[in-house]
Amino acid sequence: MATNAIDRGTYWLVDAGSPSDTIVTSSYDLAAFDEITINVNVATFGSGTNNPLRVELSTDGGTSWSPTSYTTATPTSSTYITGGPVTITGTFSATTAFRFSTPGTSGRGVRIQQLQIQADSSAPDTTSPSITTLSPADNAVDVSLTPTLTITFNENVVAGTGVISLFDSANPSTAVETFDVTTAVTFTGTTASFTPAALSNGTTYHLQIPAGAILDTASPANDFDGIADTTTWSFTTVGPDEPGPVVVTLSPADGSLLEGTPAEMSVTFDEIVQAGTGSITLHNASDNSVLQSFDVTTDVVFFNNQILFYPTVSLAPGGNYYVQIPATAVTDTAPALNAFAGILDTTTWSFSLKSVPALTLSGPYTQDFITFTSATTLTSVSSLLPEGWSVTGPDLTYDGDWGTGTTGGFRGNASVFGYQHTSSTGVVEQKLTLLNDTGAEITDLIVSYTAKRINGGATGTIGRFPPYTVTVNGNAVSGLAYARTEGSSVAKSASISGLSIAAGATFTIVWTSDRDLGTGATGASQQVGISDVSVEVGSSLFPPILGGVSADYSTLTSSEVTISADVTGDGGSPITVRGLVYAEAAINAAPEIAGTGVTNVPDAAPTTGVFSTPLSGLTPGTEYAIRAYATNAEGTTYSSVISIFTLAAPPSFVTDYSQPFDNFSGSIVTGTLPPGWSVVSSGGLNGYAGTWGPGTSSGGLLGNVNTPNGVLGYQHVGASGVVTVSLTLTNDTGATIDELYLSYLGRVDRATESRAPEWTVSLDGAPITELTYSTTEPDETAKSHLVTGLSIAPGATFTLTWESDGNVGTGGARRQIGIADVYVGLEAPPAGGYADWALNNGIVGGVDDDDDNDGVSNILEYALGLTPGAPDTLAGSFDGSTLSFTAGAEAVAGGDLTYTIETSADLGASGPWTTVATGLDVNNVISYTLPAGTRLFARLRVTQN
Repeated sequence: MATNAIDRGTYWLVDAGSPSDTIVTSSYDLAAFDEITINVNVATFGSGTNNPLRVELSTDGGTSWSPTSYTTATPTSSTYITGGPVTITGTFSATTAFRFSTPGTSGRGVRIQQLQIQADSSAPDTTSPSITTLSPADNAVDVSLTPTLTITFNENVVAGTGVISLFDSANPSTAVETFDVTTAVTFTGTTASFTPAALSNGTTYHLQIPAGAILDTASPANDFDGIADTTTWSFTTVGPDEPGPVVVTLSPADGSLLEGTPAEMSVTFDEIVQAGTGSITLHNASDNSVLQSFDVTTDVVFFNNQILFYPTVSLAPGGNYYVQIPATAVTDTAPALNAFAGILDTTTWSFSLKSVPALTLSGPYTQDFITFTSATTLTSVSSLLPEGWSVTGPDLTYDGDWGTGTTGGFRGNASVFGYQHTSSTGVVEQKLTLLNDTGAEITDLIVSYTAKRINGGATGTIGRFPPYTVTVNGNAVSGLAYARTEGSSVAKSASISGLSIAAGATFTIVWTSDRDLGTGATGASQQVGISDVSVEVGSSLFPPILGGVSADYSTLTSSEVTISADVTGDGGSPITVRGLVYAEAAINAAPEIAGTGVTNVPDAAPTTGVFSTPLSGLTPGTEYAIRAYATNAEGTTYSSVISIFTLAAPPSFVTDYSQPFDNFSGSIVTGTLPPGWSVVSSGGLNGYAGTWGPGTSSGGLLGNVNTPNGVLGYQHVGASGVVTVSLTLTNDTGATIDELYLSYLGRVDRATESRAPEWTVSLDGAPITELTYSTTEPDETAKSHLVTGLSIAPGATFTLTWESDGNVGTGGARRQIGIADVYVGLEAPPAGGYADWALNNGIVGGVDDDDDNDGVSNILEYALGLTPGAPDTLAGSFDGSTLSFTAGAEAVAGGDLTYTIETSADLGASGPWTTVATGLDVNNVISYTLPAGTRLFARLRVTQN
């Protein structure tokens, strides 16, 4: 007989008429029984009509219910009354269940206490117990050497008589160990378990159990059939013990000399590892004291074959330290769990911290880098640095004297800690670490240094000016920043407050330079460096701190320009006024407030930060010197001087205008563009880069050619953006212009490069698609168009604009793009002219060249009808009083030359030549008769229109 009982307790039936409030014993499998006995105590709770408790039965798992004949007495109070026992007989199955309910549909609830259910069966149990699971499972591998062996049956079991035998399968004749079921085996419900002595590595075992050793709990009991073979329950233990994990690398490496306390320490092993027990310890080698412990279960990160831990103590500069790891701390992974041998001595993993200078209250720390020199090539600059200094970056070599060389690396020998950036250097950090040896917390510091830059050994224009950003203990200090627009030797000072540097702690000042932040231009970088460093405890007020000043060349005209400046620090005292001062450079090259010829333009917002101010009323074609300034209670600070050249007044347009750009070599920055012209790059690449042609790839303006035509050219690079070339003319025709004939030659070089910029052309903002030129077209492609429908009033200006975007296409270098032989006229120019003559005669030189080497320039050969391919004598005549020259027929037909005769008493030594005759007569002759009794030098001058 088996008994199943519901736990004692109180079961509430609040609304007995609701099925959801009944108690159902559907968890009881009654299939083996034919009789159920129920004992229950009931009582009332709540108020209302009293109801009895009855038993209902379900044979379909609770889908439908039928009342039995049993109903308890009706309880009348909260005191429990005994109901039962009641016996229910029948044929039960796994779907048989019963529940309690009340016949009433309302009224008081009924509560149950001490509910007991007993089920009986008159049929005897004749089935032997059977195995459901084995642990370890049959054929298991890598089993522990000290396993608990467990058999789980399908019913409760107890000990019979006999022993369970454990065999080494390789030698099955004799049991390795036996387990008497009455003394060495533990029976708990359906399980039997026992534990062998330590097993051997890599060994296969099997177990045998005789029949009768294990019984079920039936009456009479049924025997377990046993295990008589060698295969029903066998397993293999873990392989032979192997060495524990082995160290591959330590970080920091043993014997390292570090700049400061390592932020992270790690050990890399030759296999995956896991935490054991114990703590890793960091020691001070001077007294073997433990500075910090790292519990391997909580303070150490295990990641595959690496362990990592993070010191939080501040290690003293100049100190020596070592790490120890106990043999229990690290193991390989289960099931082997082989232990790392550990690091138990003081030398296997040791490191030191560099000594750093001490900052005291007795005076500032200073460094002028007078000793930063080298006579040999080094693989690292670290050994040359003064105590407390370090560097980071991809190229840390020392490469020679400051101001020389173009290879990347550090420069010295000039009391400067300098650096030469190249395309591969990236970000470089120059660091100073100091020890707070004041005996108290430092909250305020005064830091100053001199920022330096120099062209170095590169030829041509240096386009990049790497700036410095400066941090003190990780906080950026704007007053110490050095901008690319500042001068070549600029003193920087700042008072930094709000610090919290504990006594005995170190702190770091970092100067960071990045070549790619010098975005004002492309090409080589100027060398950048620091000198005259001073760090002092305390605070001080300084005059304001200014960054650079720059001109927005897109706003530059003949009378206006917008200037931007940056007040990077207030010096500890509020800014009272800031602004710009400027003067004509010829009058005052270093303008200050109230200086000679100086105009002061105050800004409306006296504070720190960037401000922009338009300057107007400037004189055309004039160089101006401009400075920013800012004033606080400590004084006025001026920025470095920048020079700008206003554009020349637009040329007068009467009938036509032409520009061949022969030997052009100008830029808007240097004020050397032809009058009326402006060239501005949106990326700031506004300088002259060199000679037009395939050998040039530096970004900027190009020219210096006139064969067969001159050129105003441009080489785009990634930073150039959109280049705008414009020509402004003044309508001096005396009438309204209603149409204009426009023409030019589109030019290209480096025509095999993948990116192909083009010119888009507009007149006073209106696009002229007929003048568009792409560098996919041939060099010297002629573009012309008659623009009609205009209305340009007398005296008004009009502007012809070419725009080119270098960032066309998907990648690669850019082709050079240019314009030449520009013509603006009220009508088309006459056919022919010098260009056609030169082309027809194979002239490859410019107008001033002498292709046939006869002493007569090409332009004079054309002007006087001489033979361009053979020696000539000058085709002029002098009869003793009259000098005459006859124009060539092609030149007369071309109509593109002006003839003048000029005289001078001394070949122009004391003054300009005097024009005495202009133009040809009806016979195409120009002549001049000298006054009687006069001695003069005379010359013929021919000018292209």
